[in-house]
Amino acid sequence: MATDEDHFRIRPGRVRDRAGGRTTRAVRPRPKTFLAEVHQAIRRAGGDPNRLGSAGKGSGRFNARGRGATAAAGLKGRSAWSRDASGVRTRARAMAEKAAAERKRREEETERSRRARLDAIVRRGESVWQEIETEIERRNATGYDRATSMLLDLRAISKEKGAPEDFLGRLKEIRNRHARKERLIERLAKLG
Repeated sequence: MATDEDHFRIRPGRVRDRAGGRTTRAVRPRPKTFLAEVHQAIRRAGGDPNRLGSAGKGSGRFNARGRGATAAAGLKGRSAWSRDASGVRTRARAMAEKAAAERKRREEETERSRRARLDAIVRRGESVWQEIETEIERRNATGYDRATSMLLDLRAISKEKGAPEDFLGRLKEIRNRHARKERLIERLAKLG
């Protein structure tokens, strides 16, 4: 005759308490998430898991021991969070001033290179218009882009000299001469 031992069957799945939903232990039940396990471990160690997110003194992204140690050392004798008379953090203000100075330097450098390019175009004179025609005759995107770039420079020069009519007349001639080149006409339309 078969006994209960002969009908042993493994049922995969989560182990459950069969006490009708009541816990038989006085201890807290096993947490279901990793975060809950961490909170339970903090409680066992005598801590308060609710204080994890609230930053006290010396916590956070920038402190003298953490990732901001090099910046803190650069402040020499001041706290990394020191504020000036207007209430702005001095480190933040110094970084903003440095970024603004760098941005201004880059803008000035860009303007100097643009000015040098325009001066070179003025020195070349009428040969620039021939270079534009040569670039257009290449009949590829690179040639059209170079021609458009030179035309933009010529437009800037004509505005500086106060004679945009000459430029616009030559631009109209180029459009008429190369009207069948749709990609070039699209680029020229952006010029105005």
